[in-house]
Amino acid sequence: MDQTTPDTPNGNITTAAAADVKPAPINEAAAIKWYEGRPKVTADEFRAVLMNGAVIAGKIILIVLIFVAVDRLVRAFIMRMEKRFVTAAKAEANYPKEAEKRITTVFSVVKKALVALLWVLGVLVALRTCGIDVAPILAAAGVLGLAIGLGAQSIVKDMFTGVILLLENHIRVGDSVVINGKNGAVEAINLRTLVLRDATGTLHVIPNGSVTELSNQTIDWSATVINLTVTYDTDVDELMELMHKVGAELKSDPAFAGQIISEMEVFGVTDFNDGNVNVRARIRTTPGDQWSVEREYRRRLKKAMEQQRILPPSRNITFSSRTESALLSAIAPDTVTAPDPRWEAPQTPDKRPGGGTRQ
Repeated sequence: MDQTTPDTPNGNITTAAAADVKPAPINEAAAIKWYEGRPKVTADEFRAVLMNGAVIAGKIILIVLIFVAVDRLVRAFIMRMEKRFVTAAKAEANYPKEAEKRITTVFSVVKKALVALLWVLGVLVALRTCGIDVAPILAAAGVLGLAIGLGAQSIVKDMFTGVILLLENHIRVGDSVVINGKNGAVEAINLRTLVLRDATGTLHVIPNGSVTELSNQTIDWSATVINLTVTYDTDVDELMELMHKVGAELKSDPAFAGQIISEMEVFGVTDFNDGNVNVRARIRTTPGDQWSVEREYRRRLKKAMEQQRILPPSRNITFSSRTESALLSAIAPDTVTAPDPRWEAPQTPDKRPGGGTRQ
């Protein structure tokens, strides 16, 4: 029986039969012929390959170092130019803070764009040094850019809108703005996004293309509006004179003189509601200082009103029912006043047999 023939009914080879199987003999002549005919690399060729690789690696490292140095120089140059522009603008502008914010915003965007362009150029030079033809890459990048422009129109819209916002000076870094209902201070302006941070520390990133409503609270000049509600029997002329006086004292204070840019405007009575009178006034301030001026003005006005015994309307609650009044007095005695006798239900004689009165 042949050694490779299975000796089990199911065709499997037994252990003894497998041990008797011998591998096919190696054709030594063919192996020698292949070995002798293979491409041979001499020591000089191997050394040349190593030298060429070392030269390419050295060139790439040199290119990286050069572009890092150029990057540092570009950043330093932009910062120096920014300082010069800020100094010149502060000397000429009416509001130095506003000029500084505008210049800082523009130069930050320019710096990002130049640095990105510089490193793209560095990658192309490195590829060229490695012997890779960059012309097909640039052609493919153009086609890819067209495809991306058609497929990602929102990104193109965001970038275009960002450029328009910068050119028209609608928003600057440091401004307090309301964008699409989101209120906060502008932390960064990029070509594609706006970054806001609100009073709670929450960071809002808004694509430029989605900006439909933009309200800037700190551009050119700001103002704080004071709405003061007093009782109907208050002497309005006396109150308006007091508000003027407090505003003049605040403006003469050296700590706030540089923040208030005009005399206080008292518009007068603007509304009647629930037996109260509303008086409105306004203080114009330098951009961004309206909140500190408002807080100080309200503090001083409160003290002045207390001295003149001008008090805001009381919020006490009057009940027509003696039972309800007594019940609430036990719970919160300071919030209840005596019932108004005008609202007491009249008592009429009861004409039924037995007499008496009824409510």
